[in-house]
Amino acid sequence: MFLYRSINNLQGSDVERTELDDWESLLYLLCLCATAGVGENRGQPLGNMEMLAIRSWCISAAPMVGILKTLALGSLPAFESLLIRRFNNRQPDIEYLRTLTRDIYTNLFWNPSLGGIRCKGTAFAGGMRFNPFEERVREKDMLVATLAYVLGMARQTSSSLL
Repeated sequence: MFLYRSINNLQGSDVERTELDDWESLLYLLCLCATAGVGENRGQPLGNMEMLAIRSWCISAAPMVGILKTLALGSLPAFESLLIRRFNNRQPDIEYLRTLTRDIYTNLFWNPSLGGIRCKGTAFAGGMRFNPFEERVREKDMLVATLAYVLGMARQTSSSLL
């Protein structure tokens, strides 16, 4: 099962593995929990899971999972339609989980602090000869700090709900 592996890892890239791969894995874990459901009587019926993008990440071979993740995370509209909109609405406070997942995705793949298109998205776009994963590794300290802040804010929000 390749659900939690980063795109770089799945594609056998020679880009250095960093904390960004771990943040990407956390993103996939959040997507799985939000889609499948957590807790008694909150699980998604198996029939509903058959056609979901995230299910194919569990049953396909590593190279295919890398391609599927690249497509699903390649743009915010794709991410929204293939993953966020498929979250299990039976989960309590699902909107908070949607917000956290969007924030992690956006800051990891479309961080507004990074200039230019070179650090954006998941794939080589328009015949360009740069790797967005490689470009982000150069900015990993800033990205990790931003992602830690996002997680801290989510923790504060969830604590205020209790």
